[in-house]
Amino acid sequence: MHDKGVAIDVISKTLRMDGKAVRKYAHATTVEGLFAPPRQSRKMLQPCAEYLNMRWQEGCTDSGRPFREIQ
Repeated sequence: MHDKGVAIDVISKTLRMDGKAVRKYAHATTVEGLFAPPRQSRKMLQPCAEYLNMRWQEGCTDSGRPFREIQ
């Protein structure tokens, strides 16, 4: 739609999508351009990943509890 000259806000309303998402898809030149960059929180949690996975497997799906345990 964007290639045919349709405005981002019109596409957004037509597809019922957020305008930022439509803009991201419309301006992406590669598939990799669609992927979100790694978030800082993921990098910060990496040292705790094994522990968090273990707690998840134990049935602890409330994020607040392991957060307090890690603190």
